[in-house]
Amino acid sequence: MKLQEIYENTLALTLETPADNPDFGQFVVGYFNILLRELFCHNNIARKRNGKPPLAVVPVVSDKNDENPYEWQFDNALIYGLAAKLLTADEHGLEGTYLQLYYAAVNGALQAQQEEVEDCYVHNCTC
Repeated sequence: MKLQEIYENTLALTLETPADNPDFGQFVVGYFNILLRELFCHNNIARKRNGKPPLAVVPVVSDKNDENPYEWQFDNALIYGLAAKLLTADEHGLEGTYLQLYYAAVNGALQAQQEEVEDCYVHNCTC
């Protein structure tokens, strides 16, 4: 998913349009890079679970047409996180609501997955 798509989904979620808040567009890349730093360790956990090697450094985007460098499990977290950051100065106080949704989406992306358990017994008892 491209950053532009995440931005458009964020606007749809918040019922905003670029015409309503023309300033939003200039902050998207910066806020997205902040979110990438916040989610770096979490994304590496998801990468490991998905059978991929961890990223060595935090990725940086420079344009709204850049591809989201993180696992798909964090798409919702990025949408909610971007909404919280864009609405920081919102007079309706919606930032807290989107922050709660952001943290819930991060936790949802990191939910434990069921896997087989292998029983291993060591019989070195000297009793």
